[in-house]
Amino acid sequence: MVALAISIGLGVFTFLLYLIQSHYFENNYWTAAVAAVSVMLVSFLLYKSIVEGYFEKRIKLIYKNIYNVKRGGPIHEKGPKDALKKADEDVSLWAAEFKSELDELKSREKFRREFIGNVSHELKTPIFNIQGYILTLLDGGLEDETINRQYLKRASKSVDRLIDLIQDMDTLNKLESNVMELKMSRFDIVELANEIIDMLGDKAKNSDVTLELASLSEKAIFVNADLQRIEQVIFNLLVNAIKYNDKKKGLVTISFHNMGEAIMVEIVDNGMGIPEKDINRIFERFYRVDKSRTRGTGGSGLGLSIVKHIIDQHDQILNVTSKDGRGSTFTFTLQQA
Repeated sequence: MVALAISIGLGVFTFLLYLIQSHYFENNYWTAAVAAVSVMLVSFLLYKSIVEGYFEKRIKLIYKNIYNVKRGGPIHEKGPKDALKKADEDVSLWAAEFKSELDELKSREKFRREFIGNVSHELKTPIFNIQGYILTLLDGGLEDETINRQYLKRASKSVDRLIDLIQDMDTLNKLESNVMELKMSRFDIVELANEIIDMLGDKAKNSDVTLELASLSEKAIFVNADLQRIEQVIFNLLVNAIKYNDKKKGLVTISFHNMGEAIMVEIVDNGMGIPEKDINRIFERFYRVDKSRTRGTGGSGLGLSIVKHIIDQHDQILNVTSKDGRGSTFTFTLQQA
């Protein structure tokens, strides 16, 4: 279209110029017309062969360079037949891909900032506590028998919290890196649940929470899984149910349901519950539903993240349903043995 427009313009210009030079339109119309047509044809052919051919060649070269950088493959002798159209399509596609990659990088950067901030906070709290207790003892509290043992116990408790945090971070890192291999075995999940309930008996009692198995979950149920890891899953879920139960008479119930090839483990509590906006984020590292009301409960903030990775590593399903102020229900499946 561009070549045709230019050639017509040059032809009309030639026609008028020829007539003007021929003594102002003195019967030279045919000669002027032939000259105009000749100029049109020559300009059209020159534009197509030289101008468009040059730019087409350059565009193909640019396109091939972009193509090979993007593809990471060898340079081809020939570019696409319609380089301009193809380049336009691919540039649009690459722009969309670039935007998607940019959004992903922004998301990762946000996660990195949140992660560093959370790790800093989790480490800072027990370290400052330990520092405060030690400084108090050094300033004369060590000789005061009414506080020295008390402060040493508090410092020891903060050290234990640091150790728990480091161990949980190490466990999570191994799970995410697939370094930790599962040791599959056949065991009774009901017996394991009873052992964990006994283990957490004092903790539950101190929080006025009752842990119990559902009445229909008394018979042995065998599953095929990593016993140590599943113990960690149930332990973490029960500890959370105790920790975030604000009822005067808290209740946490464990039940088991036969799903054919799988057993579904269900842990139900009547505690604080989880707001709907937080449901999708509770399995993230260090994520806390309400920082103002949960920082004082202790813990590493990695318990649910570890639970998710362990269940994922077993190729099983983990789910949670909850309503703010009305308790939560966590379910996960295990292969029936």
